[in-house]
Amino acid sequence: MILATVMVGTLLVAIVALQALASQASFSIQHLQAETQGLKLDYGELKLQVAELSSPERVAKAAHRMGYVLPTDVQTIVVKGLPSPSGVRHGGRGLAFSLKGVIGEQP
Repeated sequence: MILATVMVGTLLVAIVALQALASQASFSIQHLQAETQGLKLDYGELKLQVAELSSPERVAKAAHRMGYVLPTDVQTIVVKGLPSPSGVRHGGRGLAFSLKGVIGEQP
């Protein structure tokens, strides 16, 4: 009888302990899920901020405010046997001139 009581008591303590651990794990999971949602929102806001800050119009305006100007005379040197760099076309109308549409004709 005493052995049965001890075994039942031990089992009850074990069940209560396991239940407490399960509840604690559940609270941890809920906390991590809430934190994940917050981080996803932060990430979305940061992606939007990067897109806004790296737009060609914004970069061109910032460069203009800092005194940067487009070159007036662009020379392209073509090395035979190598492909032309991306954005550069022959005849002096390269990447710099394609920015004129963004910032206008002002120097």
